[in-house]
Amino acid sequence: MELHRAVVHVLDKQRLADGTSPPATIRLRAADLPAGEQLNALVARLRTLYNSKTGRGYGIFSPDQVGYPLSSFMVGYAQAGWDFIAFTHNAMQLLKQRIDQAALATGGYIFFAHYTEGGEDFMLIASLKNRPGLVFNELLELANQQHIDLDQLHEMARVNLSGWTSGAERYLSFAKRRSSNDDFTRYFREFIGCDEFTQSKALTRGLLEALALYNERPEVTAESRSRHRQIVFEYCEEKRATGERISIRALSGRLSDDAPEAFLDFVNQQADLAVADDFEPDASVYRTLRRISGGDKGIRVSFDADLINKRVIYDRENNALIMRDLPPSLVRLMEDL
Repeated sequence: MELHRAVVHVLDKQRLADGTSPPATIRLRAADLPAGEQLNALVARLRTLYNSKTGRGYGIFSPDQVGYPLSSFMVGYAQAGWDFIAFTHNAMQLLKQRIDQAALATGGYIFFAHYTEGGEDFMLIASLKNRPGLVFNELLELANQQHIDLDQLHEMARVNLSGWTSGAERYLSFAKRRSSNDDFTRYFREFIGCDEFTQSKALTRGLLEALALYNERPEVTAESRSRHRQIVFEYCEEKRATGERISIRALSGRLSDDAPEAFLDFVNQQADLAVADDFEPDASVYRTLRRISGGDKGIRVSFDADLINKRVIYDRENNALIMRDLPPSLVRLMEDL
């Protein structure tokens, strides 16, 4: 990762004892944060924490740049004359407007970072808060001291700037709680101006892509790959039948009794995959996980359903199966006849 620029501002919004909330105030920093190991460590920690959240939403910027102007502030980010600090100041004014409409929400430190990773540019925007903590002071006595809370992350967005400018299908993601109507975080999503990508077909496809990568690990045997595919298929069928939604954590537990969070941890480490949580599975996608098996006393065949019309062709007219790219072990057996 190469960190280009970063800055932090303060958004202060109080809730009074009578339940009312006066307008928020903002305090703006005039220049970039100085580069250094601590700043790099902060951005790295935020990326790690963000990637560990399965509760993420995905989408694109709203085309309504009048009602949701944040994206218009970012236009020209790659040009020499683009002003990073001016962008963040404009963003803070917009965020103040949004949080003033959210009675229960409070502010914090609003952190902006522009960095490059894997050859692509990203913009990270996160709301951070302090929490009390204990330290030993110079007298070796316990003392209270505020720390940035890096264990909780409810308000953060990440824009793949390269994907945005190249017309990618999805380039925007944000931290998401189970309740999309949560007043604490709704204002932040409206500040970003995200049209959330909720098509179950694409989200189910993302799950299957993650499973395929998970199965490609060298320690996964052919038998385990087949079992994983069957478990995911049965889990999706169950959720579709009951009208429930996919939980990556619950699915991970089914994939392994010995390591119930192994798949969850793997998914969280795949920053480039849009693997969402809390969505309805699409049967036309996940049913490709099935195995087609059958036969009689003289012959028996078995293959994954997604190989149909690829390596396995069904010739309906001649009642025949054509199999291509046969496994070398099977080829050797045929040649030895």
